[in-house]
Amino acid sequence: FDVDQLVGVLAPAGTPSAIVQLLATKLRDAVRDPNGITRLRRAGFDPVGTTPEEFRAVIARELPKWREVISRAGIRLDL
Repeated sequence: FDVDQLVGVLAPAGTPSAIVQLLATKLRDAVRDPNGITRLRRAGFDPVGTTPEEFRAVIARELPKWREVISRAGIRLDL
């Protein structure tokens, strides 16, 4: 069983594309900054900095796996 920890920033559905792209650019710049890389690695992360489209694809790829894990394990949300 393969598990990767993903950390990303999501915006509400309907957020204007220009805002999404601006946020993505700023976040990617921060993740690629040498100081940012050092701080993230010290915290145990392997900084990547993808595009919104790439992150969307990662989420789409991961969802079926986690749906199956939740279903097989009988995990229930208890609010």
